[in-house]
Amino acid sequence: MKVLYFVHDLYDAAVKKRVLMLQAGGADVVLVGFYRSSVAPTHIGSAKVIPLARTYDASFLHRLKSVFYSLLFSSHYMPYTYDADVIICRNLEMLLLGRKVKRKLKTIPLVYESLDIHRLLLGAGRLSNILRFVERWAVKKSNLLITSSPGFVDNYFKKINKLNKPILLLENKFFDTEMSVATTKSMKKRQQDKDSYVIGWFGAIRCRKSLALLSEITRKLKGKVRVVIRGRPAYTEFEDFLDSVEREPYIEFQGEYEFPNDLAEIYSEVDFCWAIDFFEEGGNSEWLLPNRIYEGGVFNSVPIFIKGTEVANKLERLNIGVGCHRDSPNLGLDLFFDAFDDTQYENLAKKSQQVPIACWRVDKPQCEKLVRFLDQLNIDDSDLLDGVYEL
Repeated sequence: MKVLYFVHDLYDAAVKKRVLMLQAGGADVVLVGFYRSSVAPTHIGSAKVIPLARTYDASFLHRLKSVFYSLLFSSHYMPYTYDADVIICRNLEMLLLGRKVKRKLKTIPLVYESLDIHRLLLGAGRLSNILRFVERWAVKKSNLLITSSPGFVDNYFKKINKLNKPILLLENKFFDTEMSVATTKSMKKRQQDKDSYVIGWFGAIRCRKSLALLSEITRKLKGKVRVVIRGRPAYTEFEDFLDSVEREPYIEFQGEYEFPNDLAEIYSEVDFCWAIDFFEEGGNSEWLLPNRIYEGGVFNSVPIFIKGTEVANKLERLNIGVGCHRDSPNLGLDLFFDAFDDTQYENLAKKSQQVPIACWRVDKPQCEKLVRFLDQLNIDDSDLLDGVYEL
């Protein structure tokens, strides 16, 4: 089976993970997409890449122009579409390109993959209304919606924009093609000579409020808690990210990392996983299930989360992690850590260690099941309408 995959950012680690999953499931993948670096990648895994144009964070108008240009001038990627068995479009702007391809290849199934609900889709203004209308219009020609959290299904796709399509709930679970992570987790022992507890904030770094909060907590605790940041900061969301971190005595930014090769190492160096996001409070941040809770789960890092969110719903059912009340000053974390000791940490770590690895990780049979599900999509099948499915 050949999958034509339209993506918003060829350098996104989550895009790489999805490509590797599809390939592990037996699919041949060709990517068409934008990129947010000076040079486009030539391959992701063994998948061929057809680059469109360079785009930039927080530059909506520029990305919109790039999409319209790609709609008008499609000759450099259209030849790769004719033998595709299914089109997957990650994010709304890519669905517009996929819809154009579907107009030419009417029998090919079209899949909309939406793993974040952008704040522009949630507003009450004219632009938000237009974008929701465009999404409803574009989705009409699709055969399936893939999303990563029941929070998105319940609060947006069923309630706000009411997209009347079958939904595949595909959580952001960890996937490693080499399967180098053991199927049974071993207990991670905290080094007894360590004089501080380390919180790891990994992945997409875009929450200015989290940085301010962690700064205040670590300074107040005078080094009992430190923070290590790894990943890709959205520099446009911070006044001056690098200088701000440089001024913090107990926070360190250690740069980007390679997914999935570096994950075992970077999680081995921390005690807690920062699973809190205020980037889009009241919307996306309340509903998402981010990659980091699954990676932290695989590598035995105790999650810190906000109560009343979809993350809390999942972690509280598993009885793990440290839940914070958003109304408490500093989320109550300064008081929590002030009285915290190694015995308490071992109890928290033991609970996390007891969660089955399958809660956090996708294996090869599940990848094969995903590819079979996509391969069996029938454009005339109305029996799936309104259904929500899990692999």
